Amino acid sequence: MKYTKKTYYWKVIASTQNDSIASQIWSFTTILDPLYLDLISPANNTTDLDTSVMLNWNSNADNFILCYGTNSASLSDSITISSETAAIDTLLDGFSYITTYYWKVKGVRDSENIESPIWSFTTDSLIYLNLIEPEDGAVGRPPTLQLKWESNADSVEIYYGPSSGSFSLLESGLTADNIELSGLDYNETYFWYGIGKRGIQEDKSEIWSFSTDSSLVIELSYPDSGSIGLDTTLTLMWSTNADSTSIYYGLDPANLADSFIGVEAETQNLEGLAYDSTYY
Repeated sequence: MKYTKKTYYWKVIASTQNDSIASQIWSFTTILDPLYLDLISPANNTTDLDTSVMLNWNSNADNFILCYGTNSASLSDSITISSETAAIDTLLDGFSYITTYYWKVKGVRDSENIESPIWSFTTDSLIYLNLIEPEDGAVGRPPTLQLKWESNADSVEIYYGPSSGSFSLLESGLTADNIELSGLDYNETYFWYGIGKRGIQEDKSEIWSFSTDSSLVIELSYPDSGSIGLDTTLTLMWSTNADSTSIYYGLDPANLADSFIGVEAETQNLEGLAYDSTYY
């Protein structure tokens, strides 16, 4: 029950050792609980809210007028609400971004009236996602690079692909403003974009492109230079834009006596290495 208004009935029975008598039944009714109305949420002066806001208050009134607007001295918008429960929720949408709104509630119960204080809340800025690096049309980029952007989104999805019409998801749920992209081919053009998400908002960035290096390059990747404690069987790994490579290794950096010639892959297995030895 939102409030208490009850009727009670009572009587008296008088008795002696030999007899008893009962009075008539009378009644009385209690008064209503004192009228109250408390604003609950959003808390006064809350900021960074979405453009749809759930307003909540508690009251034992029967009917309400919710007043709101951008001018605290003149709350120009209002809606009438009836409720059978003490906790009232009302969803309002269509608010503008980066705007402060004021609201109050008037409650009515029979001939009684009550009015809340005026509270305020401020909506958030419009979501955005801007690409930063590599710059649109950049050339000569390595096959492993950092994609960077700026955004006020809660999370970001990054997509990339070999054409402006063919993309794959690189990563979702990103909260940082960068991610590494590796395994790219040399002398190729790639396209990428991001989608920022915050609540029900989404913002898709522009589609940018960059091209990888076209000069002949080779980058060793595994094992790292100076690595220790490796097994006597391991796999050398590198990346290159060459059609084939020749691998040279040995115990003397001035005389790499062992080799594999014409390797088309970017890996090479080594077996039978000596224990406790340094190879180059």
